[in-house]
Amino acid sequence: MGRGSSKQQVDFTWDYTGTGLVTYLDEEPVSTAEEAFEAVREIDEQNGITWMNPTEVNNTYTLMVRQSFADSDGVESLSDLADYVNAGNELNVAINDEFSARPDSYGALEEHYGFELPSADVELMDLGLTYAALRDEEVDVAMGFSHR
Repeated sequence: MGRGSSKQQVDFTWDYTGTGLVTYLDEEPVSTAEEAFEAVREIDEQNGITWMNPTEVNNTYTLMVRQSFADSDGVESLSDLADYVNAGNELNVAINDEFSARPDSYGALEEHYGFELPSADVELMDLGLTYAALRDEEVDVAMGFSHR
């Protein structure tokens, strides 16, 4: 922002390509980071925005279980989790509002893996609380981030 100017401008910022694509551009989610980068780069070029080279930073949603649960119930993947739910087992899941609402998140996960938990078994809470709720055995599954 120049001196004496009341207009704010941003010359440079960073963001996640999935957020850009789904949240800001209201586009359908895609499967890979590469597809997301190419899509936002192409669309935003028309908006006068240039997406520069992608970084190694990744903040992908993940679902977590305690190791004891994974060991005792054989749940080590999302497919295993879907099989566990579809076998009639009950689970309590902690997710945050954004993961609940985004079209590329919880609902898409249930649809892709073919399971659905009753809404009463899905607790909405702040992100930091999902980790604590899992640790303290208040829930069986918690949403978090995988920084790969």
